[in-house]
Amino acid sequence: MDILAHAYHPILPVNRHPRGPSKTESVLTLRDVADMLKLSEKSIYRRAQRGEMPAFKVGGTWRFKRDDIDEWIERQKLRVKGTR
Repeated sequence: MDILAHAYHPILPVNRHPRGPSKTESVLTLRDVADMLKLSEKSIYRRAQRGEMPAFKVGGTWRFKRDDIDEWIERQKLRVKGTR
C-alpha cells in the first residue's frame, strides 16, 4: 500500500479534524465552534457579530479562544438553570 494513502483521506478536507477540534487547541475557527456546538456556521457568525459570544477577528475572519467558549457555555447553562 502506498504510504500516502494513510496520510490523506479523500473525503475529509486536508487539515480538518474528523471529530471536531482537539481539546488542546486554544484558538478555534468559526467552523470548529459550529461543529462543537452543533449549530450552523451562519448562526455562530451572527452571534459573534452581535457580541453574543466571545470572539475576535484576525485578518477579517472570526476566531474564538477555547477557554472563552468553555466559560461562555457554563454561563449559558447557569442562565438556563436560573430561569426554571
